Amino acid sequence: MIMIKHDVKGNRGTFTAYEDDTEAGIMTYEQTDAHTILIDHTETYEGFEGRGIGKALVKAGMQYAKTEGLTIVPVCSFARAVIKRSEQ
Repeated sequence: MIMIKHDVKGNRGTFTAYEDDTEAGIMTYEQTDAHTILIDHTETYEGFEGRGIGKALVKAGMQYAKTEGLTIVPVCSFARAVIKRSEQ
């Protein structure tokens, strides 16, 4: 089972995925102003590929942005693709 933890330090944030207490991937973002987050990196670690972890991280970021009333600027190509697919 995948668990996702959200951490914020200043204007930077991370969503970290864990599978069975082992870190499996990370998504990072920067809050560029009061209304915008910029997703700059999504990574699934070696050995955890193909399990939907990257997608789960981006979806967690999307839910966070929705809850907080933030707009996402997806600089990360993977995040951009996941967001685009979810809008269709």
